[in-house]
Amino acid sequence: MPNITSNSAPIYSADLLYEQNCKCGTTVVLADGESWTSGSEGKAWKVVILAATTFAAIEATNISAQDLVKLQGHSWTAGQELMLNFTDFEVVTGLVVVYMDCLQS
Repeated sequence: MPNITSNSAPIYSADLLYEQNCKCGTTVVLADGESWTSGSEGKAWKVVILAATTFAAIEATNISAQDLVKLQGHSWTAGQELMLNFTDFEVVTGLVVVYMDCLQS
């Protein structure tokens, strides 16, 4: 579990406030080796990186396949966010929060 420092605490509290105010219906946390696929919860639209993370596969409907490949090869650090219309992805290493079924803000 990552340490929450005074530098990262605002990131986590802002995301929790977003969910608390009913913007997202479902939220999950994924760690090493776990994957997510759209289903009954609908598509995910936001992923927040909580610890250094790499993805094996990312699928989304609002970005080209060539650009998705670039995101998979990138090493993500705590505090970074990805905002796409996700349909599928796998966390190779790391820890992320996935926001699903979100209303427009």
